[in-house]
Amino acid sequence: MRIIFRSFFCISIFYLICSALFSKCSRDIYKGDIGSVSLSPSSWIAPIPAGMVVVPTTRLVSRGDANYEDPFGEIKRTKVVSVSSFLMDSAPITNAQYRLFISKLYEEGEIFPDEEEEEENENENESENESENTVLNEGEKGEKEEEEEEENPITHEYIESVKPNPRVWEKDFAHHMDTTFAKNYHSHIAFNNYPVVGITWVAAKEFCKWRTRFMNNYRAANDMPPVPEFRLPRSIEFEAAARGGIPNGKYPWGGPGARDTKGNILANFKSQSGDYTEAGMNYTTPVKYFRPNGYGLYDMNGNVWNWCEDARYPTDVVDTWDLNSVYVNDDEPMKVIMGGSFNGILHYCGYREYRHKDKAWADVGFRCVMDFFEGSNFEVSR
Repeated sequence: MRIIFRSFFCISIFYLICSALFSKCSRDIYKGDIGSVSLSPSSWIAPIPAGMVVVPTTRLVSRGDANYEDPFGEIKRTKVVSVSSFLMDSAPITNAQYRLFISKLYEEGEIFPDEEEEEENENENESENESENTVLNEGEKGEKEEEEEEENPITHEYIESVKPNPRVWEKDFAHHMDTTFAKNYHSHIAFNNYPVVGITWVAAKEFCKWRTRFMNNYRAANDMPPVPEFRLPRSIEFEAAARGGIPNGKYPWGGPGARDTKGNILANFKSQSGDYTEAGMNYTTPVKYFRPNGYGLYDMNGNVWNWCEDARYPTDVVDTWDLNSVYVNDDEPMKVIMGGSFNGILHYCGYREYRHKDKAWADVGFRCVMDFFEGSNFEVSR
């Protein structure tokens, strides 16, 4: 017993001495001077996700080109805007990438496609039973819905709301009666490398949230710090990126025409005469089909429009700040799209247009951006 007591006593003394030494070291590490804090090596190495490129800090004369005839009759004034550096997907999000998003949602929600019909039948039976039983009051309904959302916010209905809408090919091209794209564009592997379309602004935002979660979950599991969130580009960011380092360039290749010195077309758009075959294809082209701009970005003009973060506002150039300007308004349903598409003439590739955030089109896709902290060390993912 005495031996055990002595051993315990010695261990306690040793622990107290170590604690005192550690406490002293902790107190003395800065020696009353904070100068060494900023000089210590930074542990943050900004990862550049695969497929993204750095768009450097730039200053540009934005939006108000006098040669443009704005289709909405809105004020188009020039304004000098400074844009901080950021990361941008080198090409629009593809069908293959978006299918991964949908499949991962099924996994997160623990919903399997072959169980969807069973779930729909169960829902129908539940609704019939509810109609026979006493109707819950509004407070009880709200509590029940909140509990269900807390359990798992990813439901069958949610997944359906963010899926591409194949009917856009019938809606936007109602009179040519070709169902090939409606049946195959989003699902067949032949279209894996084509830009995803039929996506609402809301669905594109949800993709950005999932992509952030997908990457940061992996990084957390491997003891790495989180990355900034993926998001839609601001219209001023898209404009700066599209110019590719060409001051006041009208198009990514400079302009004013759309062919190089050898007569090759430089983007996928419809000719003035209505000819869809200018680019060699009648609809969208695979991403990276044409050469990139000076920043290494593809399809910044033509092929598909790109959803942007901004809401529609006629005088936003005048009323927004001249540093990283953006107009955000949740009550405004019309959102900015930029870049032009295969379904429009070259003239429309040079400025912004607007579409309703809850509607989808066959010529509107999107790409993601991420804040890039200036002065960061960085590494490129492969």
